Amino acid sequence: SFPVPKTFREVALGQTPQMNKANFLGTIALLTVTSFASAQAADEGLSFKNGEMLYRTFCIPCHQEDGQGLENVFPPLAQSDYLLDDKARSIRTILQGLSGTITVNGKEYTGSMPSPGMKHEQIADVLTYVRKAWGNNAAFRLFSPTCSPHYLGPRTC
Repeated sequence: SFPVPKTFREVALGQTPQMNKANFLGTIALLTVTSFASAQAADEGLSFKNGEMLYRTFCIPCHQEDGQGLENVFPPLAQSDYLLDDKARSIRTILQGLSGTITVNGKEYTGSMPSPGMKHEQIADVLTYVRKAWGNNAAFRLFSPTCSPHYLGPRTC
């Protein structure tokens, strides 16, 4: 055992509880999880902001600022079953573009959407944005930036 102060007050009062190996490992695990969660939340916030910028650049002309699309022409992204029900399809749509007839919220749309030519990180960002904007309540970050083939640092996936 070795002394580890818990709070500034305990340090000031000279109260340093003894910490055994189990408490020490538990504290390290808690700090690791807390640090990871904080970093992930910061990454998700940045991803959302970057995604909004990309949406405004590439997507607004068709899907509109409010994500409602143009009736009978371009499908909505707000509360869209097509967007929210299938993550892989959403990624493919941006990667490869889309042509033909699709059904969104029970309504058919026929047309085409060219691929905007985004990098993997940009796709993750824009999908993070559209899956959380306008009342959509889907998970953040479809994939970790460290899983991108363009990422050269250590992998976390």
